[in-house]
Amino acid sequence: MGVNPLLKWKNLKTIIEISAERIDQKTGEVQNSKRYYISSRDESSEYFLNAVKDHWQVENLLHWHLDVTMREDDCRCRVEHSAVNFSSIRQLALGLVKKIVIMRSKTEKLSVRTKMLKAGWDNDFLLDVLLQ
Repeated sequence: MGVNPLLKWKNLKTIIEISAERIDQKTGEVQNSKRYYISSRDESSEYFLNAVKDHWQVENLLHWHLDVTMREDDCRCRVEHSAVNFSSIRQLALGLVKKIVIMRSKTEKLSVRTKMLKAGWDNDFLLDVLLQ
């Protein structure tokens, strides 16, 4: 017996299927996947494709900063909720630093990593980051 999505989601207008192909640059292995989304909007397929691409671009950039800039993968927190707690603190810190990067982009051309280092060295700058 199938599930009737209209019973569970009253405002459902669109069910989206996106097929993706990923090629591993090292091995050449090809992976195909399908992702499904639901929406209360009635838009074109191009609209939804762009929305999903934009979402994943932001998501990938966030994870890149967490992995590369903040070295999240090197963290060995394993006790109780420490991994989740540290991840939340990293995301908060990254958000604050990125905000000050945007605010000061016309006056200071420093990367997110450099701003983080500067916040560690300069208490006045750290206070600016925290109180922005």
